[in-house]
Amino acid sequence: GRRPSPQAPSGSAGDALPGSTGQWRRAKTFGRSGSAHLCAFALLFMGILLVLMLLRGYLAGGDPASAASRQGSLSTGLPSVANAVVPSLAVNASYEAVPVDNLSLAASRREDERREEKKRKIAEGKEEERRKEDKKKRKREDERIRRKQEKMMKAFTEDDLPIAQQVTMLRTGNEEEKTEAALVLSILATAGPENQAAIVRAGAIPQLVGLLKGDRIEARGQAAVALRAIAANNTYNKVAIVRAGAIMPLIRLLKEEPVEVQEVAASCLQTLAETNNQVEIAQAGAIVPLVALLKDERPGVREEAAGALVILALNADNQVAIAQVGAVPLLVDLLRDESPEVREQAAAALRNLAAENDDNQAAIARAGAFEPLLALLKDDLPGVREEALAALRNLASTVGEEAVREAAWAAGVAIREAAAAGTPDM
Repeated sequence: GRRPSPQAPSGSAGDALPGSTGQWRRAKTFGRSGSAHLCAFALLFMGILLVLMLLRGYLAGGDPASAASRQGSLSTGLPSVANAVVPSLAVNASYEAVPVDNLSLAASRREDERREEKKRKIAEGKEEERRKEDKKKRKREDERIRRKQEKMMKAFTEDDLPIAQQVTMLRTGNEEEKTEAALVLSILATAGPENQAAIVRAGAIPQLVGLLKGDRIEARGQAAVALRAIAANNTYNKVAIVRAGAIMPLIRLLKEEPVEVQEVAASCLQTLAETNNQVEIAQAGAIVPLVALLKDERPGVREEAAGALVILALNADNQVAIAQVGAVPLLVDLLRDESPEVREQAAAALRNLAAENDDNQAAIARAGAFEPLLALLKDDLPGVREEALAALRNLASTVGEEAVREAAWAAGVAIREAAAAGTPDM
């Protein structure tokens, strides 16, 4: 059956002794309920701590904007609960809740700074790589130039060494030294095609063309003289000089003083035009200044200008361009020039202008060329007679105006008479 209830200690019935049954039961009941309360309070305290920790993690997670919104939605209820239950924890929670926006901005700024620092380091790395690559390229280019110079020097014979020295002076000397080097090279180039080839191999052409563009008039004139000597009777050198850009500087020299510079520039253009460069020289603007030099008071300038027009007139388009700028009357006047060389070049220019060009033949006839040409058939110099005869032949074949045909018939008679008298034929 049932367990017997504990018996109260013996004593008088009216006394409430500490050892009595009622007091003992009350003490036992209080002990059990006190333990339960402590456990419940501990669990509640731990639960509140857990909730606060979860809320703090929730507020701190995600992006700054969402964290701020969560902070705003929870800030009204959280501090009151925390303050009511655990004041110390509520203080910490409120401390963490207040500066969330500032912390987000600070974190964003730090992130931006980290990104900018990363970009700066990447840019610095690329710049350093570029500098290293440029340094390597310069080193390779220097090495290439050095090897090329060594190869060129090995190709030189002992006779070529003075040429190499002069070309080096063109490259490294001052204006006076460069002028002297151009003079020496012009003299060496006249010695023959071997020296011309050696001068080109040494790299003189680009240096001389550069000297044509210099500030000193003497240097420009001497560079033109050297280029003319290098180009003489050498098709390859003529092409190389034109490709190096010599035409425009030479045309500018046609308009400069002293006269020697104009004369040598015209002569150099004449030499360069002999190798199918007539169109390029004309398109660069050489015709107008050359025609203007036909009126120069110095015979050498007139001769070289007319000689350049002789070569340029070998091209059909240039024939038209030369006639259009008024060269025909000037050339007819030069048929009576006091210098036989000028007369010869003028007759040659008219010969080429009249070749297979009816308009030019008519213009030459109207300018009165037949009479002086007929007179030149009796000139003392064979070259003058030859050019006059060739010009008359081109004009006699014209089928233009009636006056031109009559003059051509008269010229034909003169030609036959000159031929019978022994005038050289072309």
